[in-house]
Amino acid sequence: MTEQESVFDERYIEALVHQRSHRVLGKRLKPFSIWHRTQFEAFGLPFFSEPELATPHDLRIAVAICQTQFPDLLKIPNLSGIRRKWMRIVDLTRFGQGTFHRELGKLYCYFADYYSCPIVENIKDGDSVREPDMDEALSVVANYRACTNCPREEPWNLPIGELYWMHVTLSRQKGAEFSIRTTVIDQAIVEAKKSIQAKKEKQ
Repeated sequence: MTEQESVFDERYIEALVHQRSHRVLGKRLKPFSIWHRTQFEAFGLPFFSEPELATPHDLRIAVAICQTQFPDLLKIPNLSGIRRKWMRIVDLTRFGQGTFHRELGKLYCYFADYYSCPIVENIKDGDSVREPDMDEALSVVANYRACTNCPREEPWNLPIGELYWMHVTLSRQKGAEFSIRTTVIDQAIVEAKKSIQAKKEKQ
């Protein structure tokens, strides 16, 4: 990572600097980690894939997950289908739409505070821009542990953005060839597009 990439990329700064704490439904949440994201996937929560489908019941599960740390898993009682449907109805009537959307907004502010990952441009593949995805979770954790010889739980509990920035930096030190697209470059692209559009309008 070059000095310009590390200092001037707002995504990098956001990955390291966080609010003192986040509360949703009155509960204080742990820093959002790859362990939390993995549990979201395991429970099929829609917050990243189909956010418009999120329910008060999903929100309650998400808050409970984000209070855990590796290796602890959220445990939900094995309820019957009727009991599960009843709990969803109770959650909906208890929250009300106004409260639900307010607390949901807090949850997404929490995500944004921690989920600030680098955008990698793979030079060998012709500048294909991509963000990290959950298929890489285990390799990211394994790479961090192999390079740092840290305790097993450390990478799982690191703030997720910080972990991914460490992962790409460690990968580069091991010889991986890629560049990191900074927010400075993003802004330059936006300005270039505006300039091109302005010239087209004048023609």
